[in-house]
Amino acid sequence: ANGVGGSSFCIRGMEWFLGREKDFPEKADVIFVLGGYNDAFNPTNCIPGDADTPGTVTGDIELLFDCFDEKYPDADVFVIIPYKIIVGDVVWKLANQENLEKINGIVRERASAHGYYIIDLYDSGFLDITDGTCREDYYSDSIHLSDAGYTLLGDMIVAEALRLKTGSWDG
Repeated sequence: ANGVGGSSFCIRGMEWFLGREKDFPEKADVIFVLGGYNDAFNPTNCIPGDADTPGTVTGDIELLFDCFDEKYPDADVFVIIPYKIIVGDVVWKLANQENLEKINGIVRERASAHGYYIIDLYDSGFLDITDGTCREDYYSDSIHLSDAGYTLLGDMIVAEALRLKTGSWDG
């Protein structure tokens, strides 16, 4: 299994996803992509735009998904809508929350247009950090998961990917 990290769909000053294309493996059967947090924290760098306009959230997501389609036409692509987080011990400032919801909507729309599978953790309540027990057990701070949290996240993503791919919880 090869993984390539990324920090953003569209913030060019960071290691944005498509900026790491050179690190993408030559072949991939399955692709998982999760993003949106850093984009929501930097709204001045992320203008919604349209699918034909690079440098916008929509345009850069479209470029990334087009890259997947071109490089890996037979791969199963699973787009993961991120779970809610807290910043500075206060539930996201309204502006950041609204930005993340906008970005999530764009990601859902573009993923659907490409026929990708969508694993929606945002609307599911999965890893709800406002739940004190969940926060204590699965987070190392108000944003990042602990080892146990990342294990749970990985297990959830694999289980949901199997369910989406097979149409069954039995795999």
